[in-house]
Amino acid sequence: MAEPTRTPAEGPRLEARLGLLDVYAICVGAMLAPGILLLPGIAAADAGLAIVPAYLLAGVLVLPAALSTAELATAMPKAGGPYYFLDRALGPVVGTVGGLGMWAALLFKTAFAFVGLSAYLGLVVDVAVVPVALVLTGVFTALNIVGLRKTSGLQVVLVGVMVVGLAGILIAGLAAWTTTPPDGGGGGALLPEGLGGLIATTGVVFFSYAGLTQVASVAEEVRAPGRTIPLGLLLSVVTGVVIYVVGAAVMLGLQGPQGLADDLTPVASVTEVLLPGAAGVAVAVLVALAGFAATGNAGILAAARFPFAMARDGLLGARLARVSRFGTPTLAVVATGGVMATAILALDIEAIASLSSAFILLVYGLLNLAVIVMRASRIPAYDPRFRSPWYPWPQVAGIVASVGLVAQMGGLYLVFTGGMILACLLWWRWWARHRVARHGAIFHWFALLGQRQDHNLDAELIGIVQQEGPRREDRFDELVARARVVERAGPEPFEDALAAAAADLEAAEGLDAEEVVRRARAGDLPVAGPVAMAGVLLDDPGQGARLVLLRSQGGIAPPLASPAQPPQGAVDQPLEGLFLLVAGRDAAGTMLRGLAQIAAHAEQEGFAAAWRAARSEQELKETVLQHRVLAVEVGARGPSAELAGRPLRELGLPRGSLVALVRRNGHTLVPDGDVALTTGDRVTIVGEPEALAALAQRYQPASNGAHPEDRASSRGRAPRS
Repeated sequence: MAEPTRTPAEGPRLEARLGLLDVYAICVGAMLAPGILLLPGIAAADAGLAIVPAYLLAGVLVLPAALSTAELATAMPKAGGPYYFLDRALGPVVGTVGGLGMWAALLFKTAFAFVGLSAYLGLVVDVAVVPVALVLTGVFTALNIVGLRKTSGLQVVLVGVMVVGLAGILIAGLAAWTTTPPDGGGGGALLPEGLGGLIATTGVVFFSYAGLTQVASVAEEVRAPGRTIPLGLLLSVVTGVVIYVVGAAVMLGLQGPQGLADDLTPVASVTEVLLPGAAGVAVAVLVALAGFAATGNAGILAAARFPFAMARDGLLGARLARVSRFGTPTLAVVATGGVMATAILALDIEAIASLSSAFILLVYGLLNLAVIVMRASRIPAYDPRFRSPWYPWPQVAGIVASVGLVAQMGGLYLVFTGGMILACLLWWRWWARHRVARHGAIFHWFALLGQRQDHNLDAELIGIVQQEGPRREDRFDELVARARVVERAGPEPFEDALAAAAADLEAAEGLDAEEVVRRARAGDLPVAGPVAMAGVLLDDPGQGARLVLLRSQGGIAPPLASPAQPPQGAVDQPLEGLFLLVAGRDAAGTMLRGLAQIAAHAEQEGFAAAWRAARSEQELKETVLQHRVLAVEVGARGPSAELAGRPLRELGLPRGSLVALVRRNGHTLVPDGDVALTTGDRVTIVGEPEALAALAQRYQPASNGAHPEDRASSRGRAPRS
């Protein structure tokens, strides 16, 4: 059966509503509660004093996965996070295993949190664990259906209560510990089972950090993910390591290894030592309520994005990809809550959640591999805002650590992980194999050896770049202001117009025109409005971006299909212009975002008319910069008269703006700081919205009594951020 063609990640997008505090609350809430409120007693039963270095070592070993997740999430901020990254980097088979497996692991971890909450509630009231866990599952499932704003707002409150409460308990515990022996009088060796035992314990407590990367699952819903996700992850890692290490040390110091072993409410035991009686129990229960509720809320929020993203890609039923009027993937949330409730009823959640830590370790190793694959594939559109430092050594260390920890965790963990992988592979073969036609970035390695590659992935990543828009470091305004302008009489075929633009660039910059034309024709040639666009990547990594604007009075025949790909948005009517953007490989992202920005302008109403009516090179460039430019004519009288005779460096323009061009006596100048303005000059200023608004207010004359020789014109306001 032939594979059908399907556009990757098709379907509705989720609205970006989450800020830094929300990201931090999701990371900490998903990670902290089980790891400090429940797991220390379980781990101490076998490891004793070794849980302190084990928590610290696990925190160090999770850093590569955190760095890799941050890089992948800022390059591909899509719902489903780890699933999406593995699918696009390593192919849909690995994506299916990672997506379904991580969904199941998060379900078990979230259910484990609700069971743990029942244990703390049992300190003050007589409750049945399973009914309470089912009620909590229903409540948080309903909350996640209603909307992300309510969910994220509650998450911030819950995490705030948990972190503040834990901080107070641990500070008081450290003060009390100074009067007690470090092991609470219980004795015991630091590493009772040697280095091998420490590594095995590290694998078990690694479960404590399992929720750290859950925020990647909601990356599509994060505002400014390039800054917010890396910072939120870093703050969460620091918070987790400090609380885990200090918390484990305080528990051992006040209770000793024997007292802590198998204690399912260790924080309550510590608070009873510090605050005897009902008050201590009440404090512990309050912290536990907030912590486990935060874990459950974050778990359902993140886990539901896995089936949603997989359904968008055809790996699950299409109904799971629907977005309700609340802006949430309702069916995916309901399915997540339903499977979680079934697991609580039918399975030993405590045992299953512990066993799933091995699978999470495996996925973390694959995420590190995904970064290596994406970088080595040399995909121009792979352009993360955050790049993992010291690449590739953290990724290599993360892969080795994941494999080593899983191998040391014991046969039962390996059997369970193997069973999860087998189940996912059976689903791939039975359901998904014939429904997708993706191959992943790993096929680009084959392209480097002259084999095939996945062009759909290129197009999808380019789409992500276009959605993101220009970055401040792209200096798009300056790129247009310094662009070459070529006027052609026409009519002519597209190949002649492209050759003319390349020849002008060769004369000005010394680039090889034939090479530029060849590479332009071998790539994608989109059409936007009345113009075609050609992007060319050169082998020289240090080559900055260069732009040529070509306008044809007689028209350009639309480009024919290239050998590699047909043009996007091709039209039958003659085109009126061509944008040729050339850059080195290090500036690939700048080139793609620049083309996307030009396309956005070219498709706006009124662009074609303004393009035709432009009377000079300067006005032509102002047409392209129509939302980020202010044109001021220096008059003999009025507000702008004060500009006459002043060098550009002394104008005192607001921060975020600069003079890009000066038109004088029919000639366009690319100014430097020593150029002095004269009466009659037309000054093109580019910059940020606030800066342009301030300049327009300063130099725009009043409507009544304005002098005709003193005119300021604004081509519109910059897009809202």
